[in-house]
Amino acid sequence: KKETMAPDGNIYVLASVVEARNMINFPGFGMRKDWLKKLGLNEPDTIEDWYNILKTFKEKDPNDNGQADEIPFLGGIKTLYYFGEAYGLSITEITKGWAIDENGKVQYHWIHPNLKEFLIEMNKWYKDGLLDPDLLSQSTDKYNARAIGNIAGAVQQYTMMFPQWNAQMKENYPEANWGSVIPPKGPW
Repeated sequence: KKETMAPDGNIYVLASVVEARNMINFPGFGMRKDWLKKLGLNEPDTIEDWYNILKTFKEKDPNDNGQADEIPFLGGIKTLYYFGEAYGLSITEITKGWAIDENGKVQYHWIHPNLKEFLIEMNKWYKDGLLDPDLLSQSTDKYNARAIGNIAGAVQQYTMMFPQWNAQMKENYPEANWGSVIPPKGPW
């Protein structure tokens, strides 16, 4: 009651009181920093860097279990849209593809010429096995199990998940270190 009461003593809304950590939960890119270190890799800056790192995650068995079970980039189809920003595209769920260009004109990025280059790159990643095989049908339970199951290398996710995943992995995989990385730069 104290949290929802206005200074004049009235309650004007039925509010939800949340912990502060929920209010700073924003989407971002994350990566297994322990895998980067183990493989002698630097954090990615560009789309090309991302491709090379994901390919290395796939080929070099960073979880050291002797199996080719790593999922270099874990997530659903909509998480890939954030890579579109490297192509000058605003195609995430937040914008729905709409953006204002440098001249103040509204553009629809799902028909923008740069989209072709973005799709060519994502197709290459898919063909090379760098993307989650359940990209189109990802369930939350399976996604979280993979994230903490020592088989996923990178994600686009709410960043408050990274410390939670690290805590959940601590007992079985004490070296695990999910951490934020900057969004990739691209040709646009």
